[in-house]
Amino acid sequence: MAANTCPRTLPPALTKTTLLPKPSRLLLAALTLAMPVSLYAEPQPPRRPNVIVVVADDLGYGDIGVHGCRDIPTPHIDSIATNGIRCTSGYVSAPLCSPWRAGLLTGRYQNRFGHEFNPGGKVPENFGLPVGESTIGDHFLRAGYTTALIGKWHLGWKPEFHPLQRGFQEFFGSSLFSVGSAWAGGRLGDDT
Repeated sequence: MAANTCPRTLPPALTKTTLLPKPSRLLLAALTLAMPVSLYAEPQPPRRPNVIVVVADDLGYGDIGVHGCRDIPTPHIDSIATNGIRCTSGYVSAPLCSPWRAGLLTGRYQNRFGHEFNPGGKVPENFGLPVGESTIGDHFLRAGYTTALIGKWHLGWKPEFHPLQRGFQEFFGSSLFSVGSAWAGGRLGDDT
């Protein structure tokens, strides 16, 4: 064969049957072109976990399916427990509703800031979680989370004690002892 002539047939390793099919070649070309762009893309911040705290007055340890209850099905709560993080050794800091909530929301023993008793009989005018105490809602807001509280507040009914003033952007529930006894809900910035 002369030096300037080409073979008329492709070698067996380069025949048409061994090349990628046309759609695969297009995909490979697109990925090759996109790869340099992805190398210079801004890194995405890590996703923060969703945090849900479920509080149920008078719920016993064995009252949900994930803890062995068989007579009352709780499939949705069981799913949250199975697919999330379970804290199985939590203890309340008071045997009373309002002080316990105050302790949970502030992360402090409630007797250190004067909230160790449930109001009884005629509720004092100044009853409420002291405004100087930061709540878990305040901390999550500073960390960039969206916050909400659903259910019984029981930490004061005056405007300065309202959940929307205590670190929660949304609230649906009641302020005292029964659902609907005071606030029906609201969002931060609403006139409700």
